[in-house]
Amino acid sequence: QDTPAWQLPTGKTEEGHRTSLMRRYYHVTGIPLNGRLSENWVPASQLPLQVMTYWGKETDIGNPGHRGGGPLPVGLSRFRPVRDKATGHVKITWVTSSELNNAGFNILRSETQSGEFKIINVKGLIAGHGTTHEKHVYTFTDTTAKPNVVYYYRLEDVSLAGQQTPLATTHVRGNVIAASKLMTMWGDLKKSR
Repeated sequence: QDTPAWQLPTGKTEEGHRTSLMRRYYHVTGIPLNGRLSENWVPASQLPLQVMTYWGKETDIGNPGHRGGGPLPVGLSRFRPVRDKATGHVKITWVTSSELNNAGFNILRSETQSGEFKIINVKGLIAGHGTTHEKHVYTFTDTTAKPNVVYYYRLEDVSLAGQQTPLATTHVRGNVIAASKLMTMWGDLKKSR
């Protein structure tokens, strides 16, 4: 029941094309300006954007997830490493809901959360899907993981322009595979008495 303080700008250009409504922000820090003020919301058609890829119609001005200074590279909906109890290898699965100019991914690993993370996909970048608004599931298996070690894994996006962006960091516990545990048979105990 509140009365609006100001009217939203129209979603159309003078030529009748659709345009996104975009919030202004500090271009140096990337911090958005106060969204309660009308002057901080403008149609994308009034901003100096050079957008080459659209998720809507090709006549639309502006696209979801884009602002001057660079689009958000990947919409990540899941990132999870799981240790295989039989082999000790760590299978890493991640799911993207969208990708924009995405060349691919790197998986980095460290034994401490604040330690140095090193790339473990040493054979090359894990290929992405460029620009897509569809869900994609990726997997990578870390065959160099040692048993009884807690590892921290980081997922990093690499854009087509070569920009690297960390997306998520999580950990997987060690101490879960039988091959690394000392086992004593009941019969061996009986014989030793």
